[in-house]
Amino acid sequence: MTENLKNITFLILVLVSFLYLWVTYRNARMYKEICNSYKSKTTSVPASACCFKYFNFNITYFYVPTKKIIYVYFPLIFKKTVSTNKSIPKEWYIFINSLPNSKKAWLYFEIFLLKMSGILMVLLVALWMQG
Repeated sequence: MTENLKNITFLILVLVSFLYLWVTYRNARMYKEICNSYKSKTTSVPASACCFKYFNFNITYFYVPTKKIIYVYFPLIFKKTVSTNKSIPKEWYIFINSLPNSKKAWLYFEIFLLKMSGILMVLLVALWMQG
């Protein structure tokens, strides 16, 4: 029973990981449009908010997209008063949260898939440790 659960969990993890890569690749193109729109609406563009590679997949090393987390994920998840959002420009926070729901839904979906892959990874490790 646990062997089947391990295999199913692993297959779901692989599926969620590939789906996450596809959604991130898709969102990278959308993010360029978001940055261009922000640049056209404001004179003070935070270079760090728009000048990073959104989709940075490299199989040879584990990469944590810190700028994407700070400038995209945190403003969508947390309120402006949270300490993680105090370091980003207020204009960027307002702009990213005022995006149309169709664009924000894809960003939230990416966050959801990232969380799911983390949960599945922890579950998989726990199942393998049980034997």
